Amino acid sequence: MTGKVLLITGGSRGIGAATAQRAAAQGYAVAINYKSDEKAAAFVVGSIAKAGGKAVAIKGDMGVESDVGRVFETVDGKLGRLTHLVYNSGITGKASRVEDVSTATLRDVMEVNVMGAFWCARAAIPRISKNKGGAGGAIVLISSVAAEMGSA
Repeated sequence: MTGKVLLITGGSRGIGAATAQRAAAQGYAVAINYKSDEKAAAFVVGSIAKAGGKAVAIKGDMGVESDVGRVFETVDGKLGRLTHLVYNSGITGKASRVEDVSTATLRDVMEVNVMGAFWCARAAIPRISKNKGGAGGAIVLISSVAAEMGSA
């Protein structure tokens, strides 16, 4: 298990799925993280395998720190040492006016969009960094979740 290993959070649909397929075509072993749509994740893994690539689907909520750790450990065990991360997880919560948004919604959004990105970067850096014995690589933070909201 060597070579380029990529974890894509939110990789079962949309930009994440397209990125996974493109990366696999470029020779990356791809870990596709998903929160709830196991069928979509399995479809992406299947399409990569059918094209001759290597991919695994790993369930985990990026807004839960222990899930983040488990996802990274699973990548280590199934694909090898991570070389690249695409953090593509993001949520908006229920659309509402600022004065009407609940504290629970704010917490959920912050856990996934801010804390999840931090937890993933914190877990990825020791695996990727040349200073920590890694091969070097890249971390990309991206999400198209805002596009789902349209203009206000």
